[in-house]
Formats: sequence, structure tokens, C-alpha cells
Amino acid sequence: MEIILQNLIDFDLENAFKLINSQFISTVIGALFGAFAGAFAAHKIAINGRRREFLEVQLRSTNVAITSVFLTCNSVLGLKGQHVQNLYLQFLSDKERCQTALKNRDLSDKQIHFEMDFKIFHMPFVPFDDVSRLMQRELSLKGRPLALVSTLQSSLDLLRQSIEHRNDLINNYKSTFEELSHRQMLSVYFGFPLPNGSVNQEYSDTVQAIYQYADDVIFFSSFLCSDLVEHGERIREQYKKEFRRWLEKTTIPNFDTGRAKELQPNQADYEDWLKMFQEHPKEPSWLDRIRLLKGFLKITK
Repeated sequence: MEIILQNLIDFDLENAFKLINSQFISTVIGALFGAFAGAFAAHKIAINGRRREFLEVQLRSTNVAITSVFLTCNSVLGLKGQHVQNLYLQFLSDKERCQTALKNRDLSDKQIHFEMDFKIFHMPFVPFDDVSRLMQRELSLKGRPLALVSTLQSSLDLLRQSIEHRNDLINNYKSTFEELSHRQMLSVYFGFPLPNGSVNQEYSDTVQAIYQYADDVIFFSSFLCSDLVEHGERIREQYKKEFRRWLEKTTIPNFDTGRAKELQPNQADYEDWLKMFQEHPKEPSWLDRIRLLKGFLKITK
């Protein structure tokens, strides 16, 4: 220990400069700098690689989601065109006709002939159930698109339940209607007051619910498609900005067919829901604020 202290005392400034300027120190410093630069470059490359892979996966997942949501919308459009719309409109027409006939005293004691639509149909397959988890967990969605995922899933579940409930009611009516009078059958089917004063609107409400939930699925799925397309385009722009190359194109569904337009619900019915997700103007960065301030100062001079 004493020898080390003695060497430190004897180590003067001139020897220190000689050591710093020696070939050994230059080699050590160069090696350290090279190792640091190499490690930094490798770290940068790894980060860029992960970032590039993340954006590529995001766009692929977005395209999968767009396709699944579009197929879901298309399936329910087909369901509405084939079953739901005719069922609902015919039900309203028959109900109005029966109400008019019941108000006519001359016909109040006579049978009113109508045809009950007891045709059973089922919910078609929709590929949204699996992809909804993908969108919630893997896609970087926020705001309205994320809310649309949950809202669409809920609407699909309610539509499926309503269709199955109507089928259960029909199977039940096929046996119980044999015990009812013609007037009672009329009241149960259309939801008119029964002779005892009670009202059973279960079937009427179910038909209304099927029509409404079908419209909800169509509207929310078409809007979700639009939001997902915008999300995909933002990913492509970001990828182009960071890596100077384009990603694969975003899948863009087409809802402009004549039949699809006829079956689309009125957007005005959903204005209250859409107003909950108003976009706020983006706040300028500190650099943009400095530029604005410089421009203002030039104008005031």
C-alpha cells in the first residue's frame, strides 16, 4: 500500500501528459469509442426494426379487421333484405289494418282475416366475434373506433338473442294458439289489449327489436369500416415518414351498391351517438408556437 501511495506522489504532471498522449491510451480510447458507437448503432437498428415490424403488424391486423367487419355488415344487410325488412313492414301494415278494422263497429263482432308470419329464420354467421378481441387488444385504437367495437358487439348479441326469442315465441304459439279465440290470437300477435284488460306486446316488441338491432349492426359496422380505413391510412403515412417506403394498401370496402344503399339506416337516427365523439383540434407543438409567434412579430413591425 505504501508503495502505491509513493508512486502516486512521484507521478508528476509531465508524466501524466505523456501517458495521455501515448499510443496505448489512444488505442484504448479508440476501442471504447468504437464499442460505444457499435452498440448504439445496433440498438438503433433494433429499435427501428421493432418499430417497422410493429407498424407492419398493425396494418395487417387492420386489414383483417376491415374485412371481418365488412363481411359482418354484408351478412346483416342480407338478413335484413331477405327476412327482417319484409317481416317488419308487413307486420306494421297488418297491425294498422287490424286496428282500423277493430274501430269499425260493423266488423267488431266478425273475424278479421290476416296471415301471421311465423316463418323461422336464424342469425347468419358473422366473423366479428373473434376479430373484436383482436381490435381491442392488438390495434392501437382510441376514441370512436374503440367505442364502435364494443357497441357493434353488443348490437350483434342483442340481434342474435332477439331472433332466437322470436323463434321460441313462434314454437310456443303453435301449441298455445289452438286454445285461444280468434280475437285473443289477434291481440297476442299484434299486442292489442286482451279481453281481461291485460296487454301482451312480447311478439310485437320482439319484431321491433329485430329490425332496430339489425339497423344498429349495419350502421355501426359501416362506420367502423370507415374508421378502420382511416386508421390504416394513418399507419401507412407514418411508415412512409419514418422509413421512406410504402406499406401494402389499406383494404377499402364498397358500400355504394344500390341494394346496400336501400337497406342502410338513416344516419340522422344516430346523430346523438355520433355527437359523443367530436374530434378536438390538435394543439400546436412548441416549435409551431414559436413559428406563429415569429410570424406575429413580423406582422406587428
